Amino acid sequence: MKTRVVSIDLWGTIFDPNGEISAAHLRRRLVREYAAKHGMTDADVVDNAYETAGKHFYDTYYTKSITLTSRERLAHQLGIIGLEPSGDEFDLLLSKVEDAIVDYPPPLAQNVRAGLAALADRYRLAVISDTGFSPGRAIRKVFQMYDIARYFTDYSFSDENRKSKPDPYAFTSVLDRLGATPAESLHIGDTEPTDIVGAKRLGARTCLYVGISDTYLNNTIAEFVLRDWSETAGLIEHIENGQRD
Repeated sequence: MKTRVVSIDLWGTIFDPNGEISAAHLRRRLVREYAAKHGMTDADVVDNAYETAGKHFYDTYYTKSITLTSRERLAHQLGIIGLEPSGDEFDLLLSKVEDAIVDYPPPLAQNVRAGLAALADRYRLAVISDTGFSPGRAIRKVFQMYDIARYFTDYSFSDENRKSKPDPYAFTSVLDRLGATPAESLHIGDTEPTDIVGAKRLGARTCLYVGISDTYLNNTIAEFVLRDWSETAGLIEHIENGQRD
């Protein structure tokens, strides 16, 4: 069947998550300042709450395939230290925390621009991404900053559709909007349990990207492995050959 849509994971595939350190530091500082203004001056207590809320976030993610929104995660952190998350001041803090990725955008994966351009010449591209403190709203801004938004037709962000990979809706929500079936798509991602297994369960073809992390390289069930975005021509050849099988 002809491939019409290529969906692509974000973190670890388009963005290098190892480069988001500055954004994380900014978020912690913003919350410390907010807490101090409201009577909690012990930075260690605030940071411990950050870690506890983060653990709860990932527990929910892994057990329920749901990513809590940045509002829910931040409210949980403040609640741990006895602060009421409400009002315009909290909304301003939330906006700053979410936009930390805009202030300190993570680096792009090596050669990803050229790879996206090559794929976009042949297929409709969509992002399928699980989100944390950085919502789809902020990520779209970063795509505009990097001038890669022009390559994408649609987006599936877990803070917007309330489902994260490998839940089928994370994939089908965007495919339905594009009028494509899973069999008419290929998904590229770096994480085996969510990206590869989730997409293959639906009947999509898959590509494991290992340019940033090769954790799943030796045990992947993906049909193709992309070691660097400079190898996109080989991926396209693989897709086209598969259409003739």
